[in-house]
Amino acid sequence: MKFLRYAVVLGLTAVLLASGFAQPPTPSLAGNWKITVLPRGAEFTLWLVQIREVQGKPQATLLAAGPPEFKASRIVDTQLDGNSLRLTIEANGVVYSVVGYVPQGMTRPMLLPGSVGALGRRDLARLERTDARELTPETSQVLGGPAWEAFEKAFTTADPKERETRFQEIVTQYNSQPVAFHALMHLVEHVAQYETSVETARDRAEKAVKLAAGYGREMELQTLVQLTLLLAKSPRTAPMAVEFGRKAEKMFTPSDPLLLQARWARLLSRALKATGAEAEARSLEERLASLNAKLDEEYLQTALPFAPEKYRGRKGRSDRVVLVELFTGTQCPPCIAADLACDALHQTYTPLEVIVLEYHLHIPGPDPLTCPDSERRAVYYQVEATPLVLINGQEGPPVFGYRPQARERYRALRNLLDQRLETEAGAKLELSTQMRDGLLEIKADYSGLKRPAETTRLRLAVVEERVRYAAPDGRRFHYNVLRGFAGGADGAALKAPSGSHAASVNLADMRQGLSRYLQEMAKVVRFPDEEMPLDLRRLRVIGFIQDDKTREILQAAQADVAAADGGSKP
Repeated sequence: MKFLRYAVVLGLTAVLLASGFAQPPTPSLAGNWKITVLPRGAEFTLWLVQIREVQGKPQATLLAAGPPEFKASRIVDTQLDGNSLRLTIEANGVVYSVVGYVPQGMTRPMLLPGSVGALGRRDLARLERTDARELTPETSQVLGGPAWEAFEKAFTTADPKERETRFQEIVTQYNSQPVAFHALMHLVEHVAQYETSVETARDRAEKAVKLAAGYGREMELQTLVQLTLLLAKSPRTAPMAVEFGRKAEKMFTPSDPLLLQARWARLLSRALKATGAEAEARSLEERLASLNAKLDEEYLQTALPFAPEKYRGRKGRSDRVVLVELFTGTQCPPCIAADLACDALHQTYTPLEVIVLEYHLHIPGPDPLTCPDSERRAVYYQVEATPLVLINGQEGPPVFGYRPQARERYRALRNLLDQRLETEAGAKLELSTQMRDGLLEIKADYSGLKRPAETTRLRLAVVEERVRYAAPDGRRFHYNVLRGFAGGADGAALKAPSGSHAASVNLADMRQGLSRYLQEMAKVVRFPDEEMPLDLRRLRVIGFIQDDKTREILQAAQADVAAADGGSKP
């Protein structure tokens, strides 16, 4: 009987082992690892880390960063969670989530497939053992090679059918490589253009999900969310978009980034509307509103990496209002220091002291906050790159930089602005506004103009006080964003020392015009998530008098739109 019981115990142990109850050996990850993202057949090594095992747990140390702008990176956390290595790395104020998965059964893996994520988005990546101890910008990026060249050739092919054929060839030739994933996603994105059948679209989408799953749960979830966007673009595949969106919903856990959850809710709501499921879309929008409220609160608590100082007031009797004009772009990572510095100015000065006017441009990528009049102002000042700040029409201090440099940029602006506030104004300017049946009426009264002339112009900028748009650069709120000039970007000539000028803007026409402009742009470039915020709420008018000979702004003023039907403050 004892032998029988012993045999039974041995048998149960074997069953438990076979069933996975036994703990597998902890993989050894000690050594140096390259963290490389894998976009479109290229390779970019972002970091080189060393992992040591301390009391059975991994500890990562940063040895080097590839891109120069990542030199100030630091490792915040290291975890080994089952078969996944997770690193949290901060670079330029942005937190990156790195995950690599240990292949099953390997005790000393050489390569971990995974992903790198930040700001609610992720890219395919791999963690690879190496003997290297340093990185250079030249050795950290690989452009070229057959896969990269094939993708670039397909991407730049003009004829849709030929382009589709080239991408399909990439999928066939590189069927298990990252470039095949990117080719599949491109093929899905252009279902309507390629006149792809629904069955073929489904096959390509499912293959993309399968490839993404090989890089871990996080990348699979990201792909399902992205497919919800891409498939909703065609009426034929919109029901499939809903299907993939619901698959993503089942994968979400409370620990997934709120930004990704909000993005998913917004995209699935759009897909539901495309299929006529309006009631379900409205229900999802309520969930999105709750997510946005949490994200807004979190962002506003940490938006500025420093505490702005309140201006103590002028020393003299000047009543000059200084105008700061910021040229920026939501896909411009080194614009963030300028953006945050200018955001802080709103908390430092009153509108009777300093006014900040924000122009958005499609630099370096498409920006849905751009408008034709912003582009006209860029031509006026001959702006070739962002960010750029002008103070009273004259170029200000350098503002290029990332989040850690925002305080320094703010201080440089403060020093110059405090000086400008002591200078004499070239005129007096008062604005008043009124909304009537969707028509914004503006009146400007000026006096004491020292340089009346054909080239002295009054410009009336209609701006949105605050726009919520979760931009790729991490900025969530954008302030005093230009939507257009009442009466045009050239303004009106002021030929007398004093007088009045009136202008009006039909907000429905303005919204339609902006929508047409962005839709035309979207035929050439794709906006992130195809999002185009055009509420035109929380409006105000910024007026300024400018000498076009010298570009100097002689005086500025601001007036809120107190009540505005069809585009009012909430």
